[in-house]
Amino acid sequence: MKKRIFVRTILISLISILTFAICSSFILYNSDKKRQTEKLALFLQTVLSNSVIDSDNYQSSVNQIQSIYGDPLRITLINSEGTVLADTQVDSANLENHANREEIVHALLFGEGSSVRYSSTLGENELYYATQTKDGLILRAMLPISTIWSNFFHLMPYILLSALIALLISVFTSKKMASGALHPLTEIADGLTKIGQEDFSKKIPYSEFDELNPLIKSVNQLSIKIDSSLNEIKQEKDKLNYILNNISQGVILLDEEYHIVHCNKAADNIFGIGEGTPTTLFDLTRNTNLIKAVEKAQQYETTRFELNADNDQKVFSVAVMPNHSLLYEKNIFIILTDITQSKYNENMRKEFFSNASHELRTPITSIMGFAELMSSHPNQSLDDMKQYADVIYKESEKLSALLEDILKISSLEESGKTTISKPLDINKELRELMNFPSIQMNEKNICIHLNLHQEPLTLIMDESDFTSMIINLTENALKYGKPDGNIWIETNTDRRKITISIKDDGIGIHKADMDRIFERFYRADKSRNNKIKGTGLGLAIVKHIVLKYNGEIEVDSEYGKGTTFTISFSR
Repeated sequence: MKKRIFVRTILISLISILTFAICSSFILYNSDKKRQTEKLALFLQTVLSNSVIDSDNYQSSVNQIQSIYGDPLRITLINSEGTVLADTQVDSANLENHANREEIVHALLFGEGSSVRYSSTLGENELYYATQTKDGLILRAMLPISTIWSNFFHLMPYILLSALIALLISVFTSKKMASGALHPLTEIADGLTKIGQEDFSKKIPYSEFDELNPLIKSVNQLSIKIDSSLNEIKQEKDKLNYILNNISQGVILLDEEYHIVHCNKAADNIFGIGEGTPTTLFDLTRNTNLIKAVEKAQQYETTRFELNADNDQKVFSVAVMPNHSLLYEKNIFIILTDITQSKYNENMRKEFFSNASHELRTPITSIMGFAELMSSHPNQSLDDMKQYADVIYKESEKLSALLEDILKISSLEESGKTTISKPLDINKELRELMNFPSIQMNEKNICIHLNLHQEPLTLIMDESDFTSMIINLTENALKYGKPDGNIWIETNTDRRKITISIKDDGIGIHKADMDRIFERFYRADKSRNNKIKGTGLGLAIVKHIVLKYNGEIEVDSEYGKGTTFTISFSR
């Protein structure tokens, strides 16, 4: 564009110079014509006022007039019929009639006339001026006059010099003009390029050319609007990504060619993607159920099924559905919901009811059996009847204890993590609990040692929950302790937490059983015999109580040497 402006500027300069030269030549021609005409008119009028044309010798008169002016003046004397009477340069006898000549016609009509034309006799352009004498003759004077083109060629050196000067000036000015004219356009182009690169910091300065300022203003406003719109879109995108990356459900968005458009953090964790994010569904998984569900979603069908992951350690509910948005019309959503815990809870409920029915069936069967025996044999001895009644009573106690523990667990599950705003002095409570009948009347002669922190320790806890927790752990230590053994109950504290530990030197727990001891109805002794009494719910109740108050429970045991339960609560 700079080259075009440069060439056009030079051409305009040259055309202007040429036009000026032609106009100047025309002006010079007219000026010369007017000046010569006035000069001839003044000369002839002066001559005629001071001398008289000799009618006897016309040739002598015209020669005398010509001699006064000098060369190259030519004088011709013509009568009213147009006949040439005398001429200073050509024999009058050889000249044709001049009646139709323009200057002659005007002189006969108006007293004077002039014209410019090419003289075939002399072979050059001549200025003719004719005036009428007192005796009716026409006295004509002629002078050679330059043409427009002769003036033009006469000015040619000046024209060439002017063209050279104009060319030099044009080179300088055209470059400057081109740069000046293109600079705002370059700024606009740079601004648009920056907008395309999402860099909105550049603002285009206004130009000295007012015509470009509306365009510059529009581009600057466009930059501001696009920047604002992109920021809004980015904020919405960040919000969406934040939501998607902080929900527990895995979300995957596929396009129609199974390419992964989006995959949130939960989905990354489910499939263990880490670095090297897959680009297609087939890079992500080869699960046939999932692939078939995606194929159905392309036919606008929604599929739901369960998927095992992490070596069957996790269970997910999978929903594969088509996207009905116009923007992503052919895309497919895969939503994965972790149902591992709900599956675990479901299995635990099934196992609980199975175990509960088994545990309930045993005492009920005994009660029914002995009751039927007493009913069908009423004539048995009093001692036998008393023995049957004792069995029924003991089995009823066992049944009552079992039902009480089941109700306790149900109550703890329903209440959740409830905070009771009642301070409890745990050292005082432990001393009082050691007088509990089930602890005092132990048949193994086990000695209980209290090692309590010297300062009072306070917990915000319901008294019945604390009692149930300590009694269950202590009774558990008594059941599995060895005769004449020991149990140590210790409390301690630091700046962050309060700890209660119950240690025994009993039979201990096998490592294989450590992970399951808090399950309902689970017993380390697989025989389920009646040598060790209990419902099998004690430790499950303890764990529920600890979790209810945001505490932690740890077990340290070595088979044959004893077990230590340590409970800690935040202060």
